[in-house]
Order: sequence, then structure tokens, then C-alpha cells
Amino acid sequence: MKILITGIAGFIGAWLASLLSRYGYEVFGIDMEDNKLRNEIFLKGCVIEIFDITDKDRLNRFLTTVKPEIIIHMAASPIVSDSINLPEKTLTNNIVGTLNVLDYFYKSEDTRKFICTTSDKCYKNTEQNFLFSEGDALGAADPYSSSKAIQEILCETYANLLLGQTKRIYTLRLGNVLGGGDLHSSRILPSLFLHKFSNRELILRNIDAVRPWQNVLDVVRTIRAIVERLEINNTNFYCYNVGGTADNKIHRVKDMLDILEIINYSIADFGYDKRYLQISTEKIEEELGCIKQYSFLETLKQCNKWYELYYNAPNELSDYTNRLIDEVICFENIDN
Repeated sequence: MKILITGIAGFIGAWLASLLSRYGYEVFGIDMEDNKLRNEIFLKGCVIEIFDITDKDRLNRFLTTVKPEIIIHMAASPIVSDSINLPEKTLTNNIVGTLNVLDYFYKSEDTRKFICTTSDKCYKNTEQNFLFSEGDALGAADPYSSSKAIQEILCETYANLLLGQTKRIYTLRLGNVLGGGDLHSSRILPSLFLHKFSNRELILRNIDAVRPWQNVLDVVRTIRAIVERLEINNTNFYCYNVGGTADNKIHRVKDMLDILEIINYSIADFGYDKRYLQISTEKIEEELGCIKQYSFLETLKQCNKWYELYYNAPNELSDYTNRLIDEVICFENIDN
């Protein structure tokens, strides 16, 4: 089976491509940048084209050549602060790019399933201490969050156009994802390890912030479950929250600092971060049987090892990454 991943050289896309390749899928990908590290560690054997998916003509030419059976759309401008400073870039990449891929999917005779990763930030968050469910109102506090809410609306719109057809659209509202390979210093985990292993100054926004942290390996396991799902009803659109760890506890940024034994940092509140965000994953657990494998503590220990190798023993990084993929496959075999 041919699967195409947009944003394949991104943090989550690279782990997903590696896992799907190990299961025997033909994996194709599109990305805006050629990432040497991820090519060497994650993307061996994948067929990748480097271009911008807002270029609709080139996108259509490539997709028509590949003829994927499933498209997993992960390409995005993912940083909230960048979206505030450069809103046009974020909105163009995240909305126009999504529209272009959706439009190809809608018209294609070959592609039967479209999976789009959005964000838990798509909800209208008034910072009440409750879990957002998939039926709650969409909203946004910044351009990035707006783009993710609009992605949700676009996907449901195209699903309505597909009524009576066998095609399916899935949106996955991802909580904050933790794992090796995330090298964007604006995100919490890379910034912590950049400080820990390279003595970079650490500036945090809110150490009491609560998020539905999750292991990247649990995320890619969930996506694979949707790839392999047999459709048994006439529904064209599915949306799911995806987040949390196996211990099912609430964790703050401060908990990360304690586990990683980081004590030297400063605080700078930029004003756009919500303190509290949690989501319910009851729907995906009931409908797909997705069980989280990793606890918060296990996830951070795993990440600590990955980044320690990245900074101090990069020649060992590929073997360690492959062992983590082996763990996922072993867990899947036991679970089945």
C-alpha cells in the first residue's frame, strides 16, 4: 500500500514514516526542507520530494504520479510565537496547504483515506479546569490556533461533500508531543535539553502550565491504527482527541524540570500561553481501542537518553532510535 506523508521530515512525520516503513508500507513524502539528520536516522527507503504544498500545480503533479491510497497531512507552520510575528506565513501554509491537499483527495480516484493532524489548541479555551471533548466549541487565541480550527472546519466540509462515497477523512487533535528528534528550540523539550547538554540559557514562559503531554511513539501508533482501520459504517468524517500518558495524571512543566533535575532557568511571560489545557481521549479509546504505552516518567527518561546521544554520541543515535521502534512493534504484537 502506498502512503504519502506531507511534512515527512518534521518531528512526528519522521517517526511515523520510520514505523510505517517497518510494517512494509511504501512511504512517500513531501517536505519544504531536506533534513539530513532525519534522512539518515528515520527516512531511509522513503521517496521524498522537496517543495511547498501551497504550490498546487506541483503538488497535483506529484500526487498524480504517486497515486497514494492514503494521505497523512502533517505539514504545517507549527510554532505559536512565529504565528504571532508572521501570521500570513502561518495561515497560508496551514490553511492553503491543507486546502490544496484536501482538494486533490476529493477529486482523486486512487486515494481513499485522508488523515489530518491538527491540535488541541483548536478549542475555545477559557482555562476552565475540565477536559475538552470533540463536540466542544472551536476557537483560537492566536493565528496558529486559528489555522488549526480552520483545518478542522475544512476537513468536515470536504467530508460533507463526500456523502455517499467510501472515502474517509480523519482529524487528530494532538496534545503536546514529546520525543527525540524535535529540534525546534521554541518548544519546551528541545529547549530543556539544549540547556542541559549545551549550557544554553533557559527561558521558560510558565512552569505551572498543564498540557496533555504524550509520547511521540504513542502518537504514531495511533495513526497506524487509523491507517489499518476497516471502515464499517457510512460515516465520512471522524475527529479524535489524541493525548495523555499511560499514568493518566496531570503534569506541569515544573514536573519536567524536577524529573530532569533542571534548576537554573528564568521566567518570561509573553502573554499568549494558556495555563491549563487538557483533553478527553475517551472517544478514541472506545472506538479504536488505542491504549497509551508510555508514562510521563518513561517518556522523559527516553527523551533524555535520545538527546544525550544526539549531543554526546551521535553515532549511536540511529541504533537507539531503531530500538525504540522495535519496542513499539513488540508492544503492538503483544496487544494483538
